Amino acid sequence: MASGFTGIEKFQRDMEKILGEKQLLISGDAGMRAVALDLYDGTTEDTPVEDGPLRASWQISRGAPDLGIVRLEKGKKLSMAEIESANSQAMSSLRPDPSMGPIHVTNNMPYAIDIEYGGSKVKAPQGMLRINIRRILATYGA
Repeated sequence: MASGFTGIEKFQRDMEKILGEKQLLISGDAGMRAVALDLYDGTTEDTPVEDGPLRASWQISRGAPDLGIVRLEKGKKLSMAEIESANSQAMSSLRPDPSMGPIHVTNNMPYAIDIEYGGSKVKAPQGMLRINIRRILATYGA
């Protein structure tokens, strides 16, 4: 990148700007879980689909980030049913147990950051995660 920052550093700076001093007006584990699921659902829906693994690789987990990705054989594409199944499994695995720690929404595909910033032939002009974090703050934020 011309700015001298890596994609992850740029994303971290953007998150600091977006979040600022804002706080969510929710309480309890059920509220946090509902917001996390809303963020996850919106982000997966806003992820462009060419072959499918990027959308299917969004993970939601408790305690530690999930490091999984979806691998495809060369030339294979995921059907929308396969993508929806992967996302449904991820959402159903989020247990309502605050003792398990923080909730993480991650995507470990190497090109996810490029698509977040429009640097690929598959575009998400407003981002996938950034636009949904803004939406969450507008919906649930102070």
